[in-house]
Amino acid sequence: MRELKIKFIIKNIEEIEKSKALRIYGGFLALTHIVTWYFWFSAEGFQNILLDPLPICWSFMNKCQVYRGWSDTFWESVSYFYLGLSILVSFFFFFTPKVRVSYFLFLGITLFKFTLFLADYRLMGNYHYMPFIVSLFYLLILDKKNSIMGSLVVFYISAGLLKLDTEWLSGSALLENFFIGGEVLEWLLAYTIIFEVLVVSLSLSSSLLLFLFSFPQIIGFHALSWHIVGYFYPCMMFLLLMAFPLFRFKFNKNKLAFINDLNIKKASLISAGILLSIQILPRVLSPDLAVDSQGRLFTLNMLDARVQCEHFSYVVSDDGKSIVETSSERDDLGTRISCDPLVYLSEAQRLCLDSKVKKVPVYLVSKKSTHNDWKMVLNYKNYCDENKKVSWWGGL
Repeated sequence: MRELKIKFIIKNIEEIEKSKALRIYGGFLALTHIVTWYFWFSAEGFQNILLDPLPICWSFMNKCQVYRGWSDTFWESVSYFYLGLSILVSFFFFFTPKVRVSYFLFLGITLFKFTLFLADYRLMGNYHYMPFIVSLFYLLILDKKNSIMGSLVVFYISAGLLKLDTEWLSGSALLENFFIGGEVLEWLLAYTIIFEVLVVSLSLSSSLLLFLFSFPQIIGFHALSWHIVGYFYPCMMFLLLMAFPLFRFKFNKNKLAFINDLNIKKASLISAGILLSIQILPRVLSPDLAVDSQGRLFTLNMLDARVQCEHFSYVVSDDGKSIVETSSERDDLGTRISCDPLVYLSEAQRLCLDSKVKKVPVYLVSKKSTHNDWKMVLNYKNYCDENKKVSWWGGL
């Protein structure tokens, strides 16, 4: 078994060694870590989350308190180590032929970022989810070029399917007001769905004209999104999207030639199919996915709907007399997770670990901003005693 694992890793490394495009793309993936470092540590957003005495743990790791209590000096050292390692990996991919060293350095920095990522649920976001998936395919899936491009197309298709909702089509889901309004905006939002589900797929076409019709629109889409989502998301996507120009073109007799035959192998088809199934299955199981977040933990978390909610919870001590309301402790959360039931269940799980706590009732009602009917998402008379807990995959 060990020999098979070693041979598998060697095959992955050899595939990268044989392709200059893959080596360069590895450098761009390493650059995503430099951008992440700036996003996390330049404005001290990461440290501020860790300084919060009330952590929000992932459902599969409810003891994230272990990340708390470390000194500022420790986290400053972690910050510079992450930056230094990111620069080193980028350098090896871009400027040296040492692919094996680059491969294992990149594996190390990916695992290091994932370890930091587990510190708090507030670190979640598609701008981390997608690089993690692409990095996984880069490291472990043979037929890397096609599997990476396929995964990117799956992301867009999944995002487009999530937007098949009046919240998106009306513009209610947008974080910021767009510079265009009225019917023009509504048409643009409708076209966004067509663009993500259909037009992006043309980037895999054997026709150069169809590719040139598709890819510039993808770049323009993220350039326009800068105004709404800020710099981090578009920067990460621009780096991931370098796969298309690198993998769809090659130099042939000193001339740039378009590769029209992708020669897609079974590994790429299977990996893309599994990834698409992971994205679609929660939507099938829970038509009201934006409200109850059932099984959404390992899928894209798009701004497909703006959710409103009312949360109420309180703690009863072991003597049954002391009651502390905790409803307002999470008023500082951003739009994306402010009504996520996993946030409030994580809080309840943390409180239940306290031996002095006897009872933790938790209630959450939510609705989409354009809807009138409220839905009871959480209804626990005492979360500490009930057997129905949040599962590791995000199901309630």
